[in-house]
Amino acid sequence: MRGNAIRDASGFKFEDFTNQVQFAQLSRAYNREAIKSLPTVDASWAGKPVDILFAATVVNGSLQDAAALALKQEAR
Repeated sequence: MRGNAIRDASGFKFEDFTNQVQFAQLSRAYNREAIKSLPTVDASWAGKPVDILFAATVVNGSLQDAAALALKQEAR
């Protein structure tokens, strides 16, 4: 997973950190944890409804970045 949507949705600002490296490390840490909680999506999910919780970065009304936080296959 790449991007900064989870970090950005959490409300952290660059000014909260000593430098850019620490700010980037926070994104990577959040992304690693998010991946651990996601189920494996395979062909059995095709055509089935899914509940998705995601973090998104929207700039000037345009979606810039999104990251899944939770996925759950709905029962039919």
